[in-house]
Parts: sequence; C-alpha cells; structure tokens
Amino acid sequence: MGVADGVSSWSKYGVDPSLYCEFLNQDENKRNLLEVLERAAQEVEAKGSSTCCLACMDTFQDCLHTLVLGDSGYMILRPENEELKILFKSEDQTHSFNSPYQVGTWGDNPLSAIANKHYIQDKDIVIMATDGLWDNLYETSIVNVLKPFVQGDNFSEKIDQAIKNLADSAYQVAYSQNIQTPFQDKAQNAGLNWRGGKPDDITILLGQIVFDHHDDTSTQADENNNPIYELD
Repeated sequence: MGVADGVSSWSKYGVDPSLYCEFLNQDENKRNLLEVLERAAQEVEAKGSSTCCLACMDTFQDCLHTLVLGDSGYMILRPENEELKILFKSEDQTHSFNSPYQVGTWGDNPLSAIANKHYIQDKDIVIMATDGLWDNLYETSIVNVLKPFVQGDNFSEKIDQAIKNLADSAYQVAYSQNIQTPFQDKAQNAGLNWRGGKPDDITILLGQIVFDHHDDTSTQADENNNPIYELD
C-alpha cells in the first residue's frame, strides 16, 4: 500500500499535480518497493512529480518493509494497556524548507528513497499519510485522536471513523492561525514569520496488523508453512 502527493507547484505550468501520482500508484508488484518506485517512475508518461511512501508486509520475516521519498511518511504505533506507544515515525526528506524530495519530471533519483524494515506484532497500527497530516498535527495529537479507537476490541470496525477524525483534526488546524503546528516550527526554523497550520491535501491510510489465527492448533499458513498476516 502507499500514498503519493503530487507537487502542487506544477499547476503554475498548467500541469495537473494529481496526474503523476495517480499513474505512479498503478504498479501492482509489491515484492521490492525500490523496484516498484523505479519502474513506476520510468513508465509514467505524464508530466509532474510526486512524493511517495510505500509499505508492504513480509510474512516470511514478520516485518513491514517501507520506502519514503519526500515528506509523505508513516508512523507505527503499538497498543499497550489502553495506551498507544510510538514505535517509529519517518522523517521528512527535503532539500530545503518546503522543498521535499520528489520523483518525476526534473525530480530526484528514486534511489534516493529511504528504505526501512520494521519487525511488527499483532495489533500494531500503521499510519501512512501525505504532509497535510504531518505538517498540521504533532505526533502526540495524532495519538490522542486514535487512542479512543484502540480501547476495547473491533478496531477494524472503527477505522473509517478514526481516519475521518484524523483528517478533520488536521483540516481544522490547517486553516487556523492560532494553533502552533509542526509546519510553523519548520517555517520559523527557516527564518520565516509563519503562524498556524498549512492548508494542503490530506490523504491518510490507516491499518492494523492482524495475525490471522483462531487458536494455537489452527493457525493458517502459506505453502511454505509461514503464518499468514493481514493488514486490516
């Protein structure tokens, strides 16, 4: 799975920023994420460029492979005693303030993307999103929005509402000039007088790792006897 964010400045040249990332996301080969990104970049004919964040499950090693280019990113959370522990948050990959790495026309080499491997456990939560989320909500704010949804069971039945609440929270902050935000911190660190959030596209994928078994004697497995995991 993955998210891609077309670089909006292409609209100044009469190019629809959404077209490049739409074509970029059409590749169905999920075995090697760098190969996916390289091949997609080579085959896309549309002008434009995009940031990108990809992830795939490896059931042989019980891990999540990820690839990030630019300021789209991801976070892995682990529910513990009705709380949510942040295991990992990807970092922005930028040339300078508000100038993320991007693949595409006049863009960066896909080989510049940062790959990671994370060993995961049952019930771990994965958030993937464009910078419209990360620029407007701090990590602690994201955790606070999601915390009520992980209490109890049946998180999968609450995912749609959890995503909506995250997107609504980021959207409200994006148009506020009275709330301190991660984007404000970055802008001020770059010497700019910026207050509040950053209006931007907000795309969010949210999933939970589920070990697909019913009891100790009936665990489902593939042809190589590896346990089957699902990202719900």
